[in-house]
Amino acid sequence: MSSVNGDVTRGPLRKNPEQADPTWPAAVIAGAYQTGVLAVRGLKRRGVRAYCFDANADNPGFRSVYGPARLCPDPDTDPDGWLEFMRALAREIGGQPALIPSSDRFVSAIARHAEALVPHYRLSAGTSLQGLLADKHTQYDLAARHGIPMPRTQFAQTTAEVEQFAAQAVYPCLLKPTHFREWLRCSQAHPLYARKIAIARSADELAEVYRQ
Repeated sequence: MSSVNGDVTRGPLRKNPEQADPTWPAAVIAGAYQTGVLAVRGLKRRGVRAYCFDANADNPGFRSVYGPARLCPDPDTDPDGWLEFMRALAREIGGQPALIPSSDRFVSAIARHAEALVPHYRLSAGTSLQGLLADKHTQYDLAARHGIPMPRTQFAQTTAEVEQFAAQAVYPCLLKPTHFREWLRCSQAHPLYARKIAIARSADELAEVYRQ
């Protein structure tokens, strides 16, 4: 069997260039955790001007030889401050850089403020859809509307709703925040701090996790 690199109508497939063209725009990676650091490293090694930022100065991008990251306001708690930071960063870099999120926090923020960011950055055509997928409410709604199979799921806002669900649930079942950042607001001593999911193996355990 032989491999084919193209077809009669399109010709040979083009390979990605090894190095960036000097005329290409810079790239801004939103998020300085490991994923963001790797993105900056890969881009810079190929000649792309690349930057990253984050609201958490403890993330490794602030200590990276490919950085350091810029510290920004938290877009969840200070959206106006974050937008002003983003505008200032675009002015500093110039040339309408490509904005690429590397964490859910910034997927949501970029989708939420896309209209304000478009004059300053190049955004993915999928920005709005990415924002919907980062939130459990809209993610499950999209899945249901498009007929994607999923487990029985319910959003609960009261103990009574949890008890009603628990009486009919098949265990183990999963309890998730609408967005995992909600549990980052807990104290570090809290049993759910920084977790993305909790597993309940009985109705009593589900009620206890919800109470927490």
